[in-house]
Amino acid sequence: MKAEEFVRGQGQYLADLPDQDCLHVAFVRSPHAHARVGEIRAPESSALIAICTGADLLADISPFRVIAPGHLDYDWYPLAHDRVLFVGEPVAAVVAETPYIAEDLAAEVEVEYDPLDAVTTLDESITGGTVLHAELENNVLFNLPVNEGATADTFAAAHLVVEQEFEYPRQNALPLETRGVLARFDPRDQRYTVFTSTQMPHLIRSALSQILNVNEDDIRVIKPDVGGGFGLKGQLFPEEVVLPALARKLGRPLKWIEDRRESLMAGGHAHEERLHLSAAFDADGNLLATKSLLDGDAGAHSTFPFGAGLDPLTGALNIFGAYRHKASEFTARAFATNKAPAVSYRGVGQIQSVFAVERLMDIAADQLKLDPAELRKLNLYENSEFPVTSPGGNEFDTGSYRETLEIALDRADYTGLRREQETAREEGRLYGIGLATFNEVSGVSIFGYDGASIRIGPDGQVRAFISTGSSGQGHEKVYGRLVAEALGISPELVRVIEGDTDFCPVGAGTYASRSMVTTGNLLESAARELRDKILMIGGLLLSPDDLIPMENAANELRIADGVISLVREPTATVTFEAVAQLAHMKNFDFPLPQELVEAGLECTHYEQHKTVYSNSSAVAAVEIDPDTAQFSIRRCVIIGDCGRIFDSSTVDAQLVGGAAMGLGCALFEHLAYDSNGQILTTSLLDYLVPVSTDIPQIEIGHLETPSTFSANGTKGMGEGGTMAMPAVLANAVADALMDKGRLLNKIPLSEENIFQLLQIS
Repeated sequence: MKAEEFVRGQGQYLADLPDQDCLHVAFVRSPHAHARVGEIRAPESSALIAICTGADLLADISPFRVIAPGHLDYDWYPLAHDRVLFVGEPVAAVVAETPYIAEDLAAEVEVEYDPLDAVTTLDESITGGTVLHAELENNVLFNLPVNEGATADTFAAAHLVVEQEFEYPRQNALPLETRGVLARFDPRDQRYTVFTSTQMPHLIRSALSQILNVNEDDIRVIKPDVGGGFGLKGQLFPEEVVLPALARKLGRPLKWIEDRRESLMAGGHAHEERLHLSAAFDADGNLLATKSLLDGDAGAHSTFPFGAGLDPLTGALNIFGAYRHKASEFTARAFATNKAPAVSYRGVGQIQSVFAVERLMDIAADQLKLDPAELRKLNLYENSEFPVTSPGGNEFDTGSYRETLEIALDRADYTGLRREQETAREEGRLYGIGLATFNEVSGVSIFGYDGASIRIGPDGQVRAFISTGSSGQGHEKVYGRLVAEALGISPELVRVIEGDTDFCPVGAGTYASRSMVTTGNLLESAARELRDKILMIGGLLLSPDDLIPMENAANELRIADGVISLVREPTATVTFEAVAQLAHMKNFDFPLPQELVEAGLECTHYEQHKTVYSNSSAVAAVEIDPDTAQFSIRRCVIIGDCGRIFDSSTVDAQLVGGAAMGLGCALFEHLAYDSNGQILTTSLLDYLVPVSTDIPQIEIGHLETPSTFSANGTKGMGEGGTMAMPAVLANAVADALMDKGRLLNKIPLSEENIFQLLQIS
């Protein structure tokens, strides 16, 4: 199993790949947020094998455009050749025999820059005094209004309108393994092989084929073991283009491994957003309508495949999703700034919107004089209402929105926590309780079909080829067991193969908590189809004179532990291996009747899945030290519902691990820039993340409400814990601050931000 390999240090990550005869690349990166690029002078050194500038690369590639609804497209180049648009943007690639020499030489490259005014905030970008892309009229990279004006009458007649603006900071997914690329070009068959630490090999291949001007079949993309992705490795990066282009030009393999400074500076940022929300309520507290404006800071470029609108659009499409209301309208926008490009990161779009919505619900509860739990119970969809279509057009097939909240409240002893809060306040202590409840988009199939293929060899060994890929989630264990159970064999016979575009079926890769919903369903359905064929062949062997029709095979035959038997005569058996051999090899004693059964045991399924929605609820209690503005987490409960649970240990790990990551998003993580566009957080001394002692005891629980949209009943599970923490902790802190807490409208919940609220008179 992969887990054992990782524990023994036997994983094969990008940096572990053999690099004999391999040259190494280092990138010259801009020290300016915005500047014209002038002359580039290479160092005079015999150790310099090659240097490639943006101008050099123009002859070898085509510009690339991210084209999608709502996006404004422009030409993108992997190396800046006329202007740099953020600190860390690559302007040249230096090639040497070792990575250390390459780094030293890159530091000696001289680049003439003509600095320009930097756009560093949303307001500056919206004003548009400086336009960053010449092809565009302004700095808008994405703009999509939906249902404009649909809520005007409802808001006008409402008993209460609650309106607030919220801010969410720029963050980095910070996987343990940074990015890396190893590229080769074989002149004999004119073919590229690109190893890259990615979550979506087939989409990378598609983009490379367009940029490098070759057919997709001329490129093989291989995903080695990936040491964490969290969405960050789910897009195309400049280095994935530059290395294969240079490998062809130089005739040698090339390797590049990102260092942590590069990762924080230019390796993909996420989450920065401003949300302006309005909600209309009647006198009883029923939510009537919502209106939302979500503005994302997309950084300098729109990245492939999701584009600049990823965060604001994903959040807007399902905003207020768990709550019953009759009308909604939203606008999702993204603007260019002189910062590193925005990419995906766990909780895409939803971590911001859940924080903002849950804060707004607490503010509304305060104004309506209702307990925050009661307001939520009043407005959450109940089981009897499903299936339901939201005002935004989302189809919710099943859910346990109110039930997860009630279980979370019971598990946390919500009534007891409120009594404890009364005592604390009598003693002058700042004790607060927060709630959060939401649904989570999962199983998304934005880019068409996903595929899975199962091949059983003559020796009975099973190979499952999939289009998604693990980056530490344990896919191999779960999928191996799933296929084995469907076939009635030992998991030891199953090998899961992923991440190689030459062998694996085409698919969109791993993101948005989709793997079990997509690949799991496909593998299970393919395995069942093969099982029917295996049973039929077994029936031919066990009952040659009394043919068992295919439609009756499941009732008259059994397969368990790799042995097929007749229900009516259990002692008559044949092994799985014997059936596999007969399916592939002609048996002179018992030839397989080809008119009944086609030779071989192989099945491939493709499908585009509908989006499914899991849901979670959380309760937290905190106490703030007024002298230090620090707070301690006294209680934290998260209850999730991801439909059918196939492997409980994996689900538990996702929920707890996600919550730990969400804690970092809530408390510490903030990529800071100054007014000149200089990034201030380029090391882990500056960009703070939680350590083990920061993580509280997290109590978890599960409900199982199977989805009717996925054949196996599963829903996504990867992001609920992450999305819960900023929202539930913000509400708990705001509750502890009492009247001052009403103004809490931004993350992170740092000592500085809490101290500022404490100072309000």
